[in-house]
Order: sequence, then C-alpha cells, then structure tokens
Amino acid sequence: MAKARQSPRPLRECEDCLILVDTTGVVPLCGRCGPIRKALRERDRMRRKNHRRRITLAEAASEPYTLREIAERDEFCCQLCRLPVDMGLTWPDRWSATIDHRVPLVRGGDDTRANVQLAHFVCNSRKGAALELVA
Repeated sequence: MAKARQSPRPLRECEDCLILVDTTGVVPLCGRCGPIRKALRERDRMRRKNHRRRITLAEAASEPYTLREIAERDEFCCQLCRLPVDMGLTWPDRWSATIDHRVPLVRGGDDTRANVQLAHFVCNSRKGAALELVA
C-alpha cells in the first residue's frame, strides 16, 4: 500500500526579522527571534507580577524589621516545621532562613513584626500563599 505524501508546509516570513521559516506555530518566528520574544514575554510577566506586589505592599501596614531580629525572637526555630534554622546558610540552600508572613500579603496581611515569622526556605515555599502549612 502506498503511503500518502504530505505536502510540505509553506514557508512564512518570521514576524520579527522577515526571513522565510518553516514553522508550525501560530506566530511564525525563526530560531533566533523565538527565544528573544519568549524572554521579553517573561520579563513583561514578571514586571506585571512585581507591580501588583508593590501595590499590595503599599496598601499594607508596614514596619521595619530584619531577618536577624525575627530569628532571635523566634529562637532560631522554623515556625512551620519547628526544626532549628541555620542562619549561616544562604539562598538557594533549601534550609536557609526566610521571613514568612502568617497572613500572606496577597490575602490582606500586613508587613509587621506581629505578622511575620522565621521559616526555612523550603517550608515557606511549600506554604505559599496559604494561611497555614498543610502536611
């Protein structure tokens, strides 16, 4: 039985640099312009996210504090898993010290000493914007 021949895809102009490309995507982009456009989209997404965060922070009550102050108050113990926190570790170590907001800023919490606690990076990441860590 003979195999049906597929007609070749027509070449289309890259939307950015106008060279002819063989593409299956909705927007024709060459191998050079595609990653650039993807990076620009990601940059814009992060700008929008950070803009929303700055607006949320501006609306929340705030007071100055340091990681060291919160760690001393919490006796260098992660308030989510109750294990000790090594203050000598730095990000990206998963057990490094971070500040966790008990009531997350995106849920209307304040950036005050009363609303923050010491947490491991991994515990804080696992908790996310939840009100409490679910095992």
